[in-house]
Amino acid sequence: MDYLSIELWILVLETVEEYYSEQVIGLETAREFYEEAIKQAGVHFIKGHLIWEKYRMFVSKIDTIECFPF
Repeated sequence: MDYLSIELWILVLETVEEYYSEQVIGLETAREFYEEAIKQAGVHFIKGHLIWEKYRMFVSKIDTIECFPF
């Protein structure tokens, strides 16, 4: 990889969240994007925590929806 842009990954994940909430993509596809973002950018020394934070927020939303599906 020539250049790693945390900001770009954050934009990608925001788009994934939007598409998932609009049911354009499914849960498995959304998880694949998050896992790839973590793999590529999650270990970035200074900004990797931003990717992990987005992932934690997504998982907590999913867990809430699965527990209370109304």
